[in-house]
This record gives sequence, structure tokens and C-alpha cells, in this order.
Amino acid sequence: MDSDKKLARFSDVPEDIGRTIFETAAENGDGYRCALISRKVKLWVEPILYRNVTVYGNGLFARTIRDEESTKPPDFFATHVKTLLFEHTSRREDVPIIVRKCHRAWSIGFWIAEARIADELRELVTTDLLTPTQLSVGGRLFPANQLHFSHPIFRNVTHLDVMGKDSFDWEWESLLQLKKLTHFSLDVQVNTQQNPFKQAQRILAFCPESLRVFILTEVGPGYGSWTDRGDSEIVDIARAFSNGEVDPRAITAYTRLGGEYEYAIPAPYHELLDEWADPSNVRCNLWTRAEDLIKRRRMKPKIIE
Repeated sequence: MDSDKKLARFSDVPEDIGRTIFETAAENGDGYRCALISRKVKLWVEPILYRNVTVYGNGLFARTIRDEESTKPPDFFATHVKTLLFEHTSRREDVPIIVRKCHRAWSIGFWIAEARIADELRELVTTDLLTPTQLSVGGRLFPANQLHFSHPIFRNVTHLDVMGKDSFDWEWESLLQLKKLTHFSLDVQVNTQQNPFKQAQRILAFCPESLRVFILTEVGPGYGSWTDRGDSEIVDIARAFSNGEVDPRAITAYTRLGGEYEYAIPAPYHELLDEWADPSNVRCNLWTRAEDLIKRRRMKPKIIE
């Protein structure tokens, strides 16, 4: 049965209602099947299909982007792709191409393995090509001598996540330039040799006045924790940080199981992946959970000794 016959089933349905039916089906995960019905239906559902894109390995989207025989207009992906997540298996030769073609995305997560970061990409992220409002980056994404927040890519960012083994190596003074920043997350490895809470306290001093939420995320396998070292200084400041005594905007999150802090939020990897892969449809995310916990902590009755 060809596409015209497939579409003929809906000939008695007004076009606007038919379009709504197919768009709803696409929103519910049947977009690719709908796109095969006819060219018209494909045009209806493609904006939904390409709204939130996760790039991994040699996946379908990467192959579509590389298709030299594509009949899509030059600005098709820039128009329709709203969010991008580059998973750690993204191919180094594909990422710069995708970044150029999807440069209007409002949310971008660069979760790319260091070995897969091309020099071309490092150059691109220092230009004014990208202006997201939500961004997740690691230090290795930028040239080693340019770890600062003065790059144009940070200009419009309201929600920023900084991750990687080099989380502390940035020129933190430049954070003050981010006048629109309201939410900031710093992902720190459990096995770091530095005191993460002292470093976070230092970084908080350079955050702009617009900042409302600061999340220090404990990243590591198993049940390891910063406080497992037995260092009383870390234990004390960890408790103070969790209780809002270091800064009322600050909260702790953990990706591992467990968590010994009274005020901390779980942030398992699979949830963070879902949140960055489809931020348009995730209403309760790390940012909103942190906001709620900070509010609850603020409302807790004070104990007068």
C-alpha cells in the first residue's frame, strides 16, 4: 500500500484535526511511524521528531545530518532542533557538523569523552555561533588556556552545569560576567584530592547576584563519598554546606546511592540523562528539585539554644 492510500484512510477527517492526531501520536513516541505515512504527514511531525535530539555513536540523527543527498532546506535543523545532548560515544567527526547545523538549540549538553573531542569543536565553542540558555560542559571541551566564562557561548546562559575531572581548573572570576545566570551545578569526582566544599565556597564568591541555586554534585561509583575519608574538616563543612550555613543558595546532590546529608537531592545518572535528553518535557528536574529543597530548608523552624 503506497503513502497516498495510507493517507486516504483519513480523507473524511478535516485536515486540522488530522494534523492534530498525527502530532499527538508523534508527541507520544510514534513520530517515526507517522513520518512514513505520507510526505504531508512527515512535514507535520518532523518538528516534533527533531525537537529534542540525543547524539550517540553512528546513530540515525548523525547519519541523517551527513546525508549529502538530503532534500531538506539548509536551515532545517537550525529551525527545528531545540535541544541537543551529545552522549559520550558521539563521533568526533560528526559533532562539529551537527553543532553548525543545529546552532540555534537553546539547551546543549556536551557529554563527550575527551578522546572524541575534535580540535574543530574546541574552536567552535569559543565563537559566537552558539547562544544556548541551558548548557552542560566539561573543561576539556575548551582549549587548555581558555578555561573561562567570557566565551560568547555563555552569554545568555541561565542554567549552567560544569563537569569533569578538571571541574576546579576554571578562571572562576569570569563567572561574574554571566549576568543572566540563575542556576549553577558543579559536578565533582568523589576521588578529588581537594576539599570540594572549600572550593565551592570560593566559587560562590564569584557568582553573579542573579544566581538563585548552586548545586555541588558528588559524582562517583558505588557508595563512595567525600566524607568517607575521615577528614573532620570535610565532614564539618559538608554538614554546614548541606544546612545552608555556607550560602543559602547552595545545596548538595549525589549521583551514587545513599547520601548522609539532611538536605541533599539524589541525582542518579539515568535521571540526569533523561532531563538533558528531553528538557522540554521534564517538569521536575535537578534544578526544580534543588529549588524545592532550598525552600523547604529555609522554612524549617530555627532551634534557639
